[in-house]
Amino acid sequence: LNINEIIADAIEFTRSYWKDAAEAQGIKIRISRFDTPLPPVRGSATELREVFINLIKNAVEAMPGGGDIIIQTAAEPNHVLISVKDTGLGIPEENRTKVFDPFFTTKGPQASGLGMSVSYGIVNRHQGTITFESQEEKGTTFLIRLPVAGTIPADEQPKRQHVVTEHASVLVIDDEKDVRDTLVDILEAGGHTAVAASSGQ
Repeated sequence: LNINEIIADAIEFTRSYWKDAAEAQGIKIRISRFDTPLPPVRGSATELREVFINLIKNAVEAMPGGGDIIIQTAAEPNHVLISVKDTGLGIPEENRTKVFDPFFTTKGPQASGLGMSVSYGIVNRHQGTITFESQEEKGTTFLIRLPVAGTIPADEQPKRQHVVTEHASVLVIDDEKDVRDTLVDILEAGGHTAVAASSGQ
């Protein structure tokens, strides 16, 4: 996979969120990309794109008055390094140990709190690492390192159980609203159409 292309896709997928919706509220958010030529990595493009979509959305939410998101890539000897930096409010000290915890959220009951825990799981399955640095009122930087293709033994490569080659229309039925919303978000991030229902009826 070409990580630069996946990041470009994630920016385009979220354009209505960080540009159209923000500008409709009078908020100016700019995304800057600084790509360098990268060796390929192995894995699932859909899953990795979901990680960058989550990071972009979180950065937007951390900048209620607007600001900048700066995404940079670099090649290290055996890894690809991706940096996603925002100029937002930063993460309070008391929340920094909970960032990757499932269901932890500061966004209220409308949020599932699964975005960062899902992202952590995806990066981990790709034999990578995700860390962050944050200062209150100065912003947050997430750093992702993914191994270059060929540096992971074949039996440890992330497995793709099913390859979807076309866009699908999916009916999601679950009595838990958080579960429904999360599944719809994941499917839509993958380019599919999802309709949610709370019961079989």
